[in-house]
Amino acid sequence: MYDFNEVLGSIKCLSITDYKILSEEELAPILSQVLDQFTTLKEYEFSLWENMVSEESFAIRDADSWMWMTDFPTEEPCILIFEYQYEKKGI
Repeated sequence: MYDFNEVLGSIKCLSITDYKILSEEELAPILSQVLDQFTTLKEYEFSLWENMVSEESFAIRDADSWMWMTDFPTEEPCILIFEYQYEKKGI
């Protein structure tokens, strides 16, 4: 299982400077929007990826997928949401 501090350390090692740590208060409305748009859930349930229903959505289930963060093919902002039952922060 990955760890928030491990991911944050990797961000710093990769010299990624354009990031923000989202607190639980900042992440809560974003997670709510994800639930509304991509699931039938009204509140978070483990595991989020198993509850995705939109044909336009996808989820990657790989404990080390965060290591691909420098390979995202977009300049658009992305949000890294950790497994919410273990970590209530995002990046």
